[in-house]
Amino acid sequence: MKANVAYEVFKALSDEEKGNFMTLVQNDEFNKKTIVSKRKRTKKVLITEKEAIDYLLKNVFSKP
Repeated sequence: MKANVAYEVFKALSDEEKGNFMTLVQNDEFNKKTIVSKRKRTKKVLITEKEAIDYLLKNVFSKP
């Protein structure tokens, strides 16, 4: 079924049935899995900014 067809059917429902439909959609397991997977993950900091500057000054910008 296409999304447009499903939307047209939803619009044809009574207000009470629209509420029931929205409750079903909100409690759907697939919907819950989709929401959980959208959580933003934090990245681990490998080195601090000071450590990076020290490394660059020591190894890149120093004369051999």
